[in-house]
Amino acid sequence: MKKILVVFCISLSAFSLKAQYREHVDSVLVKEWVCYLASDQMKGRANGSQESLEAALYIRDKFKEYGLTPPEKYPYHIQDYNFTDRSQKIISERNVIGVLEGKKGTSEKDHIILTAHLDHIGIKDAINGDSIYNGANDNITGISALLGIARYFQLNNLQPERTLVFVAFSAEEIGFDGSKYYVENPVLPVKRAYVNMNFELLGHCSKLGKKRFYISGPGYSSFEDIVKEYFQDKTWDYAENPDMSGWLMFASDNVSFLRVKKDLTHYHGIPAHTLVMYDGEDHLHKPWDEAKYIDFSNLTGFINSISDFVYKLSFSKEEIKMLKSRYRKL
Repeated sequence: MKKILVVFCISLSAFSLKAQYREHVDSVLVKEWVCYLASDQMKGRANGSQESLEAALYIRDKFKEYGLTPPEKYPYHIQDYNFTDRSQKIISERNVIGVLEGKKGTSEKDHIILTAHLDHIGIKDAINGDSIYNGANDNITGISALLGIARYFQLNNLQPERTLVFVAFSAEEIGFDGSKYYVENPVLPVKRAYVNMNFELLGHCSKLGKKRFYISGPGYSSFEDIVKEYFQDKTWDYAENPDMSGWLMFASDNVSFLRVKKDLTHYHGIPAHTLVMYDGEDHLHKPWDEAKYIDFSNLTGFINSISDFVYKLSFSKEEIKMLKSRYRKL
């Protein structure tokens, strides 16, 4: 595939090229979020459970605390919905939504959608006496990225150029029902979004290495070029990981934004990718996916670095192009 040269364009009047001091999110705070949401008392946050509701309300309270406003359609930050599970049982669930309005306002066409899923698989067969599948890396680390970005903007009193829409989805583990519902009932039209940045599996780096991450499905849009351009001279590195990035493109909620609708020949959606560190470690859907194994120093470093990237991305004038022939922008 021919590489597209991308210049990461940012308004110089809004952003100095000189290094700027920023307040950083503290790892103690990140650990607090993860240890609570992935604790045994949350019982693995199965969809339809009381614990899933408690997790959503906790995230809602943190969105409010960190300055995210509720969308007009959902004044309490909660988007309720129902879905039918594999046993044909109707399950009540909810997404959590917060908005950080940009300088252009929420009526502008190119907002950024930041997402992660809050659910996991609950209590299953015990392995070595442990039956609680806590889901710390999958995916409370992704939720911590949403909370951390919101807190970073609040700490530094930053207003992005584009509006940021934060969404914590439920029902990812059983078919992306939460993100599918959001795409059908968005707070701003999905077709007017600039990009979806989804966060998953950010707590382990034993194989990929510290201060490294990658995006899923890099060949599906030119977003990878923007990421590479930004991180080429930073302390964090963009790590190409073709084996994992291809599989993960269709294993998380970003796929709901990539495939909003389909006709006879094409999928129609927006550029949508998951930012991730997972490289095959043995914890997915296991009871030992617990907070005590998370690398909080590395996770916190990622949150602070990606928060600054999101801020600068909000000023970018560069179009993000769809690159696969079967995919079209809405």
